[in-house]
Amino acid sequence: SDGKRESLPARCSEDIAKALLVARDFSSQLPVIKTIACCPVLVSRPNGSLVQICGYDYQSGILADGVAVPLVPLEQATGILTGLLGDFKFASEGDKSRALASILTPAFVLSGLFKTRTPVDLSEADESQAGKGYRMKLTAAIYHSTVASVAQSSGGGVGSIEESFSNALIQGRNFICLDNIRGKMNSSKIESFLTEDCFSARVPYQGGVSIDPRRFIIMFTSNKAELTPDFSNRSYLVRILKQPDGYQFKKYPEGDLLAHVRANWPTYLGAVFTVFMAW
Repeated sequence: SDGKRESLPARCSEDIAKALLVARDFSSQLPVIKTIACCPVLVSRPNGSLVQICGYDYQSGILADGVAVPLVPLEQATGILTGLLGDFKFASEGDKSRALASILTPAFVLSGLFKTRTPVDLSEADESQAGKGYRMKLTAAIYHSTVASVAQSSGGGVGSIEESFSNALIQGRNFICLDNIRGKMNSSKIESFLTEDCFSARVPYQGGVSIDPRRFIIMFTSNKAELTPDFSNRSYLVRILKQPDGYQFKKYPEGDLLAHVRANWPTYLGAVFTVFMAW
């Protein structure tokens, strides 16, 4: 009535959306997204403080889903995280220590606080069904995520591995696992991803997509894989032994440990953030 127009939310039409996406003036003004996470992310501010990011954060370029998770006292946090590994049988205390470090590592990767490259989380088992892949799923579950599994083709060629690997990168999957690799693993392209500052991911019928390799957690599981020296040097090894027949794994109201963590991931992520902040 006063001659002013009222702005109302409306859905953009497909034709207008396509036109906007190819308009350089429009795309150049879009905020930069460096990381997409399925959970809150802890980032550092210029004054040295650490804050949880939920939603989009202009300073870091992180788009994080969810709401802030509760923190717990440090002693309780360490107990929560070490308790996750209680049913695993590690080959040594060093392997257990590296497994615990692998739980904390994604918090640094997603936040962008690691300015250098993160080694591959390489899990090796003495027998099948020892829990090497299960450990990877457990780590991802803490961050309200799942693992993108990249497996060899039936022919054993590495071309299919590289294609699936690139596809997972383009989809923005934070946790990517080269799963249950057998025989010789010799991929110069994947090794390049582990060292270069920028990686060109390619899939059929689509141009190359520039990827920042520093924002991904790469995993590897195997019983008897043959790795190149370069790949081995870019990995840290966690050796797992299979529990004896009849071993009773702990049960939870939700089922097994993985189901429990998936149902209670804010508690476990809060424990990670508590340790992160203490460090």
